[in-house]
Amino acid sequence: MMMPKEIYSDALRGARNQLKMAKRAYKIRPTIENERRVKAIRRRCSIYGELQKEDSK
Repeated sequence: MMMPKEIYSDALRGARNQLKMAKRAYKIRPTIENERRVKAIRRRCSIYGELQKEDSK
């Protein structure tokens, strides 16, 4: 599915901001729930990055 590149860059920017906040929360209170949240957001960042690379080709 081809989407405009800006959509992926906006989504990636939002996911990175969420990752920063989740990392901060994990550092303050290292719980399994916070760790899972960080891992899920990292996966999302990776997916958005790959989609952005594919679209730019």
